[in-house]
Parts: sequence; structure tokens; C-alpha cells
Amino acid sequence: MAEATAERVVPARWGTVILTPGLPQVWDLNLYRAEAAPQRLAARRLAAAVDRALGGAGLRHRSMVVDDEELGARLRPGLEARGWRTEELLVMVQRGAPDRPAPAADIRDVSEAELRPARERYLRTAPYGRDPETRRQLLAEGARAERAPGLRRLAALVDGEPVAWCRLYAAAGTAEIDDVVTLEEHRGRGLARAVVLAAAEAGRAGRADLVFLRADATDWPRRLYERLGFVAISRHYVFRLVGRRQTS
Repeated sequence: MAEATAERVVPARWGTVILTPGLPQVWDLNLYRAEAAPQRLAARRLAAAVDRALGGAGLRHRSMVVDDEELGARLRPGLEARGWRTEELLVMVQRGAPDRPAPAADIRDVSEAELRPARERYLRTAPYGRDPETRRQLLAEGARAERAPGLRRLAALVDGEPVAWCRLYAAAGTAEIDDVVTLEEHRGRGLARAVVLAAAEAGRAGRADLVFLRADATDWPRRLYERLGFVAISRHYVFRLVGRRQTS
């Protein structure tokens, strides 16, 4: 999905570099994916490779994804000692039934244009969206996402307007649910439950054998997803360095 959405995809010694220089503040489209790093690779060497790859593209931040759980856990202390921040994400597969049905809701497929006003309202309240330029770039990412295979946007509508939504990507028998959001004034009504379950059902209707999502290991949404029948099967790590140079 990232490769389909990004401006450039560049092979690297220990993985792949995803680059979208036109949207430098959208970190998920400007990162180093460490897919082929050996288990014994030193954190400083990998950090230096990321520094060269992203710095060479003119980016100010450093962002790296490590899907290998064992490698990510081993790299973590060395990277954090150099000033990197760690985000631990659970890969959660839907393997069971939800604890209760979703509340009745008007769930529909919507276009990016239909969703954009609600996304802008949400971003104005999100810490990372308060900067106007960052907000502009995040909204522009929504348009670029059209390039991703099998993309659908499912939204819960109230009075004809989207108030909760998620993205669904489906390809090759696999469906991923992403970007689950409910506007603040509509929270507590079960709308996130409704759109996630609708997306999971849509994925299976499209012949996906595997429906999954990713959730912050330390944040409350993972508990909601557990109640919806999702089970954590692995975890991966996102490492980021922002605002200062890494120590040697």
C-alpha cells in the first residue's frame, strides 16, 4: 500500500526506502523499511543507513519500520540511547466473533472528496494536525491513497455527513483495516465498532481469508479491537527521530 501511494520506492541494503518528498511531513510515506537486516546488525549501523537514505532525500525526520519482532526488540535499546522514539504496534487478526453486535448505523462507502471536510475537522483537533502545513499534507495524502489497491472508505453517516470512518485495503485474499476515526462529539455511541465490523464484513465479502489491523500496544483502541474478535499475533516496531541529531 505504501509503495503504491508513495512517489518513489528505492531498494536499500537492508530493506526498502519509501519516499514522498512532496509530502515530507507525512512520515508514513517517508520511511525506511528494514526488511532484510540481519539479527546481529548493530543499531548504530542501521541508524546511519536510515540517516543517509532519508537525509539524502532532504527529509528532516528519520522514520524506520521493523516488522521482525525479535529484531525490533533487540534494536530498541540501542536506538533509544541515540534519541530515537519507539512505537510498538500489534498486528491483530480477526479470529472470533464480536462480544456484541454493532449498533444500528448508516454505513456507506464514501469518496475522499465526501470524507475530506470531516477529516479536516478531525485533524484540527489532533496534536499532529494543528500545524496548517502538516494538516494540508495529511489531507493531500488522502488523495494519493487512491493509488493503493482495493481501497475503500467506509463511513458512519449522521444527517448525511460522515462522523466516523475507516479505510479498507483488500488485495490477494488479505484485507487491512486502517485509519479508524470518530469525531469527538460523536464518540461513545459505538460508531467505531460499527465501521470496523462493517469493514471486516466487506473484506470477507471480497473473499479475503485474512482480515487484520494494527493497533498501538499501549493505547486503549486495542481493547476495543479485542472485543471485536481481533487477536494479537505479532508486533512490529516503528522508530522515529525528530528534532535533534542522533548521538554517535
